Amino acid sequence: MSLFVIVAWGQSLSIPVAGMLTGLGIGGIAVALAAQSTLENFIGSITLYLDPPVRVGEFCSFGDKEGTVEHIGWRATRIRTRERSVLTIPNAEFSKLQIDNRGLRDRILYKTILNLRLETTSEQLNSVLFRIKEILQENKSIDKDPARARLVSIGPYSLDIEIFAYVITTDINEFLKVQEEISIQILHEIEKAGTALAPPASIHYQITEKPKESADNALAQKWTDSG
Repeated sequence: MSLFVIVAWGQSLSIPVAGMLTGLGIGGIAVALAAQSTLENFIGSITLYLDPPVRVGEFCSFGDKEGTVEHIGWRATRIRTRERSVLTIPNAEFSKLQIDNRGLRDRILYKTILNLRLETTSEQLNSVLFRIKEILQENKSIDKDPARARLVSIGPYSLDIEIFAYVITTDINEFLKVQEEISIQILHEIEKAGTALAPPASIHYQITEKPKESADNALAQKWTDSG
């Protein structure tokens, strides 16, 4: 029985079939719109399961946030942030983000810039550079290639040395320990060479003459003295 016949039959019996069908159509659209986000999250979940950019227990960054994945469900993913709060992200949104999976690192980058005082002599600079390179080569936790220390800039306020090396670990606590050891050794060598780190740039204002008093201030002072 065609839809036309149903409508005609209903109208002959005074049944508002057309209105009912219209209502069902509007209701169907409303249901479809309501289910759209659910369907998108479901598809996002399938994407995360079939080609997972990150797994439970791995640390990652996404957008301007970062944390450890605690649960990947059919609707949303829960991530424990550094502040120990739990962030819940719909899978439809999470699967579209650029995710940096820190848990898959085979090494951790150690990179910093040392700003030596401009008064540092070439002999002191060479001594610091030589000792930093030795420190990197002697540390068993440092990947020797490409560990380096180079003068990268002669700035208006400092001589800038870039230190670049990879620490052979995936444990952030172990990395922090190695980083601390190396940093302390470098500070010792800077002191030993007879130089120091450059202080932050600052501007000093020096007043060369006393500001002139205004006529009103002078008059007020005159009345005060005469009273």
